[in-house]
Amino acid sequence: MSGTRRSGVEKDPTSERLALAIEGANDGLWDWDIDANTVYYSPRWKAMLGYADDEIFNAFDEWTRRIHPDDRERCLAAIEAHLRGPESAYRLEHRLRHKDGSWRWILSRAASLRDASGRAYRIAGWHTDITARRAREGQVTERERQYHDIFESTSDGLILNDLKTGRVVDANPAACAMHGYTRREFVGMHPTAFIAPEYHEAFERYMDAAREGRPFRTHAIDVRKDGTRLHVEIHTSTITYSGRSYMLSVVRDISDRVAYYRELERRVHERTRELTTLLEIAQSVVSTLELRPLLHTVLDQLKTVVDYSGAAIIARRGDILSLLDYRGPASGDEIEILERSPDFQEVLRNFLDEQEVRVVADVRGDEPGAAAFRRAAGAYMATEFAFVRSWMGLPLIAKDRVIGMLNIVHAEPDYFTERHVMLATAVAGQAAVALENARLYEQSKDLAALEERQRLARELHDSVSQALFGITLGARTARTLLDRDPARAAQPLEYAMSLAEAALAEMRTLIFELRPESLANEGLMVALEKLAAAARTRHHIEVNMTLMDEPPISLDAKEALYRIAQEALQNVVRHAQATEVTLSVTQKEADELVLDIRDNGIGFDPSESFPGRLGLNSMRERVMRLGGVFTLESTPDQGTHIRASIPLLPSDAWRLTLPGSRAVDSGKVAGYGRPLDQRLVLG
Repeated sequence: MSGTRRSGVEKDPTSERLALAIEGANDGLWDWDIDANTVYYSPRWKAMLGYADDEIFNAFDEWTRRIHPDDRERCLAAIEAHLRGPESAYRLEHRLRHKDGSWRWILSRAASLRDASGRAYRIAGWHTDITARRAREGQVTERERQYHDIFESTSDGLILNDLKTGRVVDANPAACAMHGYTRREFVGMHPTAFIAPEYHEAFERYMDAAREGRPFRTHAIDVRKDGTRLHVEIHTSTITYSGRSYMLSVVRDISDRVAYYRELERRVHERTRELTTLLEIAQSVVSTLELRPLLHTVLDQLKTVVDYSGAAIIARRGDILSLLDYRGPASGDEIEILERSPDFQEVLRNFLDEQEVRVVADVRGDEPGAAAFRRAAGAYMATEFAFVRSWMGLPLIAKDRVIGMLNIVHAEPDYFTERHVMLATAVAGQAAVALENARLYEQSKDLAALEERQRLARELHDSVSQALFGITLGARTARTLLDRDPARAAQPLEYAMSLAEAALAEMRTLIFELRPESLANEGLMVALEKLAAAARTRHHIEVNMTLMDEPPISLDAKEALYRIAQEALQNVVRHAQATEVTLSVTQKEADELVLDIRDNGIGFDPSESFPGRLGLNSMRERVMRLGGVFTLESTPDQGTHIRASIPLLPSDAWRLTLPGSRAVDSGKVAGYGRPLDQRLVLG
């Protein structure tokens, strides 16, 4: 086999070349003489199966008994077919057992010699170990099978598009089902047939991206075979398949997700609207104490969160229920008559005694609440309240007291939901606060009016009445002296005149306090001059004043500064024992107005309790409501200094003021697109 000479015999060059070629090919040679029934296996043939040359005999069954059981029948049939057939070439791939027990894939190729009748009498060939190749082919086949399984079974749509034409080359079942087509219909279709027209341009963009090898991601709308639309999320990339490049699109139906987000946005919008409405109601409650317009606002804004066909707010005063406000188709006259009905009063009182929210799904049904509603409505159930089907009643509770109720009705049966109950309960709470605030406001106004009348009575008694009494005495004295000694009559007349001037100044001051709207006509500076004149004439206190021109501030701000100055001078008179007061109104820089009041009285320790503390608290609150700063300095035996500083704004500016904060322009406050009432004060 090596080409060298052995035993002095020169080998045939042709045979030597054949042997070298066989050895170089690393294949195993075999030769089967059929007539003699002898077989030859070359050493390499045996080594391929892990055996030495002497470990395998040259017998036919040495091959057959090493064939894999799954391949045996096929191999023997192939040999038999070759022997009987006319072909001289033989080729077979099969598995043989290795010495170590493993299986090796063998490619067997051979040629046969045949006699004149065509019968094969000898076959010779060679074995090639193709185990590695079959393993690689198996891996490729397995990978292709896996890819095919993934392609067919994935729930996302997979579409292969030709990079040149854009047409569908293949599509998995999910993509076909998603669009309502069979695979036969889908393959070959141009995507513009199932992409919404407004996204055709986007398709061209991601085709360009695929041609350039760039991935692309987008949202689009596809059109099903039946014409309905679906929202899809698309991821595209370029892949190589069967030696060619294609665009692979992964298509996911996100219609449910889009619908979910739209529903979420709707709910967020609805929730925002509900919270905004409740906030506006709360702001209305704290911004005004006028009950009638406030109740109008509550019912109007309630309808934006709980749609109703009719609604009413009813107040309870003792055992009497009275209608405060109503929205609905029933006429006011009929409502007023119903309000006086004993059954109406009794049914609602029983409801309020329960102090619970009551919902009747259908007032024409059989539930107890329905019967109670029909009893309360009486004869009007068939006329004015014929439209009513659902009813909700909510007690208005303030400080553990039931002060009224909120009634809501709707023309649809079983209309009110738990969310309606929650929102209506929040509105009912605000309505209860409004009623209680109005009651306390009326109470405070009555008390304030009483206190003011008592104060004015004292002032009239202490000043004007005494002045008039002094004028009367002076006039009588002068009248007597005119008869006895006319020259001496001048002195009591002058005394009477001075008292008359003091009484006149006092009366002007009292009239101004009774009619503070004069601030709008005469201005703050004139009002302060009158206040100082009254202090001079009434209490003989020297008031030195430094006043600027009329400042450009609102009427509310003017009244607040006037009341602060009034309270400060009253404290000077009552407690300070001062003989001199300095009062000034000046403008500091461009946006600050300062009221400054100093006295030379006995002073006090601000950290201790002292007379007039309530008045000082009132002054501080007035300044804070204007968004300003209030300061007080006082030391025993060294007088008192009060300073009120407020922002200087045009008189027509709208302001929202918070305690302890600066006033701000609130023509558009907190996102609300309407000017706020100039009187609005929070805190």
